[in-house]
Amino acid sequence: VSGIVILWLYALLTGFAPSVIRASLMFSLMLLFKYLGNKYRVIHALFFSAVISLLCNPALLFNISFQLSYLAVLSIVLFYKKLYHFFIDNIPSFKGRNNIFSVISVTLAAQILTCPIVMYSFHQFPLFFIITNLYVVFLAPTIFIGGFILLITSFIPYVSSLFAYVLNLLLSFFCVIIDRISSLKYAVTDVYITFFECIWLYVLILLIINYLYCGKQYK
Repeated sequence: VSGIVILWLYALLTGFAPSVIRASLMFSLMLLFKYLGNKYRVIHALFFSAVISLLCNPALLFNISFQLSYLAVLSIVLFYKKLYHFFIDNIPSFKGRNNIFSVISVTLAAQILTCPIVMYSFHQFPLFFIITNLYVVFLAPTIFIGGFILLITSFIPYVSSLFAYVLNLLLSFFCVIIDRISSLKYAVTDVYITFFECIWLYVLILLIINYLYCGKQYK
């Protein structure tokens, strides 16, 4: 129960952003299922949280943050394991291989379903998203934990000042890295696709998903 309370307190602090609501609902379900001793399925929790969010606010369906958040998680659920095993099965072993390919697989998987809508909505595509995500994956959790500790220790004068200073250094470093990567040549390429082209891309992706999960049956 305390874990669920902390999750929703964090959601309150962030202003109930669509992506945070999605994560809070999914983790709340995970904690509830664990408490009840039932099997937790990510795909079920994802769709349940989407239904709850849309029942509370149907306009979220047209919110780009909502769309990208759910498409990214769905894409990871569908493609992560297949990409990871592809890398593991085809690339020779080396130190840290599993961790590196795990991050790369998550990054690539998340891009598959979000790529069409990003190109349609923003007319851009980041070419160095894998490099950027490597920094985000390792720095973001540290920044999140630091922010939570700062919140808890905010009433302790010297301790809170120390945590605020360290957190500020981490945030500054994070912003500098992202800025450096975004300033690289060809870091972002302009892509213009129409609404119907976006739909056709999703149709193609659905065909790929169908082949990946049902191809053996057809054979």
